[in-house]
Amino acid sequence: PYIRGGEGDKADERDYQTFFASHPGSVAAPTAGLHFTPEIMDRLRDAVYSVDFVTLHVGTPSFIPVYVHGKEGKTRVIPPAPERCVFSASLMAKIRDAKDRGGRVIAVGTTVVRALESMARVKCAEGEEFEADLFITPEYKFNLVDCLVTNFHQPGTTHMLIVEALMGRELLEESYHYALSNRYRFLSYGDGMLIL
Repeated sequence: PYIRGGEGDKADERDYQTFFASHPGSVAAPTAGLHFTPEIMDRLRDAVYSVDFVTLHVGTPSFIPVYVHGKEGKTRVIPPAPERCVFSASLMAKIRDAKDRGGRVIAVGTTVVRALESMARVKCAEGEEFEADLFITPEYKFNLVDCLVTNFHQPGTTHMLIVEALMGRELLEESYHYALSNRYRFLSYGDGMLIL
């Protein structure tokens, strides 16, 4: 919606889609996943990383600012609306096993962070659809996610709040200053970063 004034073209049908997408329902691609190819995924598996997927229907909250400036200079915080998710029957077992062995969980995308952290709080059967409704702010203490692959985001969005919660305000500012100074690309077709 913010690329070329919302005007898509034929190339977007190919470029603005992850290779692993399989269920229609999102209003946008999970853009951190655009950095991954089948070859990269094979190399991760060959390096003995466990890989699993979450079906996440990205909704319009991805594009709505968190802070709304109202009358008399007052700022309102608007939590994001829920997004529908489904996780595989093996995902929670893999995560628990990794945590028990001292491993780390690396989420690909802030929407996946929100889905996984919401999943940790929801008591639903594995493979059942649920709503990721967690509002992650900089004070949040993570239960499942340790690391994140993400793009560079706009300030005042839920994505930026999740990034700040993982890396802290100081490192966030340093990273974004470096990215801006070195002409990194932001948003959907932009550069990615790995937060460890």
